[in-house]
Amino acid sequence: MLATGLFIGGAFNPAFVAGFASSSRGRALDDIGQAITVGGVSLPFLALGVYCGYTLWQFAMRWADRIAARADARGLTFHLTVRRRPVPWAEIAALRFAARPRGLVEAKGLELRFRDSRPPLFVGAVETEGEAAERFLAFARARLAPDAEAPG
Repeated sequence: MLATGLFIGGAFNPAFVAGFASSSRGRALDDIGQAITVGGVSLPFLALGVYCGYTLWQFAMRWADRIAARADARGLTFHLTVRRRPVPWAEIAALRFAARPRGLVEAKGLELRFRDSRPPLFVGAVETEGEAAERFLAFARARLAPDAEAPG
C-alpha cells in the first residue's frame, strides 16, 4: 500500500521523489521518473503505482473470500484472482495437494494436471490439511473420469 502511494505520488509530483535523490539510488530513481513524462506525469511511476495497486486489490479480494476453488457437479470453479474460466471434470487428468518452492519458502496448494498438453495449474495459498481439505479432494477425485490415474 505504501509503494502504491509512493509511486502514484511520484508520478504526479516530481518534488515527491526529489527527497530521495540524496543517494545514488535516489538520483537514479529521480532520473527514471523524469525520463518519460507526459504533461508533467511520470509514466514509469504511474505504471508502477497502477501495478502495485492492482496487486494490492487482488490480495484484498483474495483475503475477503478465502475460498480458492469450489468443486461442484460440473467441475472446478476458481476465485477470480486465480483463474476466470472454470475447468470441467473431463479436462482434468489428476489433482492433488502439493508443495512447491517459492523463493526461500515452500508454498502448499492444489495442483491440477490436464488431459491435454497444457502445463499443470498450481493454486497456492490453499488449506491442504484437515477434514475440509480431505473431503474436497475425495469429492473432486470421485468426479474424475474412470480412466484418470490417482496421483501418488
